[in-house]
Amino acid sequence: MVIRILVALYLILPGFAATSIAQELANATPIATTPGVASPGVDSPGVTAALTLYDSATVESQHLYNGKQYYVYDSREVEHQFFLTEDWTVGSVFYDGQQFEQVPLLYDIVRDQLVVRYRHGFGNVTLQNRKVRSFTLDGHDFMRVEADTGRVEGLRTGFYDQIYTGTTKVLARRRKERLQQLSETKITIAFPVKDQYYLYKNGEYQPVQSKRSVLMLLPEHKRQLKRELRKQNLSFRQNREEAIKIMAARYDELTKR
Repeated sequence: MVIRILVALYLILPGFAATSIAQELANATPIATTPGVASPGVDSPGVTAALTLYDSATVESQHLYNGKQYYVYDSREVEHQFFLTEDWTVGSVFYDGQQFEQVPLLYDIVRDQLVVRYRHGFGNVTLQNRKVRSFTLDGHDFMRVEADTGRVEGLRTGFYDQIYTGTTKVLARRRKERLQQLSETKITIAFPVKDQYYLYKNGEYQPVQSKRSVLMLLPEHKRQLKRELRKQNLSFRQNREEAIKIMAARYDELTKR
């Protein structure tokens, strides 16, 4: 009971993980109690609430909530540091060898950090990147790439949005840059989008930013790919991501023949 109370109270405090607490308490000396006499404070409302929190969250916190607390920075700015939206979005994540569904998520693409919202409202937790294998967010499927494993050539370590997953794959590295802008009266922070795109061919991912760079990697059907963009009335400059996706999909169709 005492251990449950201590762990429950620690769970409420920011920056502590259930696993580290368990390790610290493993060698703790039991507190002696007198038979028939209740331990001090056990029946108080605060302790009761803490015990309820402990019982419902310990198993999850050992996996999903085992990370540092995340603080939202520059929260008063018009722009934000997150992917798509600064509002919590329900998604899924494969973390520490376990799949979690219906998880409130934020993806900070300035720092490349995936953030989960603790369901009991006691703070936000930054997941450990190396333990995240994949996650889904608002219809986007992200995978974790470890560049030093030798399995993926041409990519740096980080999370990548799988835009197209045919034979010719397309990935996007979602990025924003934090810029501090000075004026006569105040300082404002801007977060311009700096997405980077990669096309997979011949066992390696190559960066592609322009229509020319895509066509250089897919020269066998250069004319057909240009024709496909015109057919769909799609401007590469105005909608680069969709254009790269369409070109890769069309290339796969042509090479199957």
